[in-house]
Amino acid sequence: MSDSYEKEHNQKEQIDAEQEHVQTEECALIKENFIRLTADFQNFKRRVEKDREQWSYLAQADVVIAFLPIVDNFERALVEAKKNQESSDFAQWITGFELIYKSLQTTLEKMGVTPIKENSTFNPELHEALVTVPSEEHNEGDIVEVMQQGFMFKGKVLRPSKVSVAQ
Repeated sequence: MSDSYEKEHNQKEQIDAEQEHVQTEECALIKENFIRLTADFQNFKRRVEKDREQWSYLAQADVVIAFLPIVDNFERALVEAKKNQESSDFAQWITGFELIYKSLQTTLEKMGVTPIKENSTFNPELHEALVTVPSEEHNEGDIVEVMQQGFMFKGKVLRPSKVSVAQ
């Protein structure tokens, strides 16, 4: 009886050892899956946050773009008005419009909109060349005239400056 008892006891220990080994493997697999899922979730959260920032930027950019033609019209009107300044009433009217224009510029700057100021040498990332003109006063690739002011929005080009470039 002792042989059969010992044999049965050894089989039981072997079964217990196998079950423990299987449970350890299952636990390791569950832990590995948990770590992978946690990493996937963290990546998902980062991706959603990045997408949210991009959507916010695009929504704000659309609003700002709608204001840019108003800025352009103010600039054109002020340039023409200064050319044709005749009476003191007209000068006061121009001064009023200049104040409105400055207020509009200040508001746009608070929103993160700044004019593109690098307007000496053509840069395709900042400028759109509308025409090339022969010029002895400028080097080839220099900007001769800014035809429409470009703007940056939070460090990105919102609208490139439209320029004429020397040949």
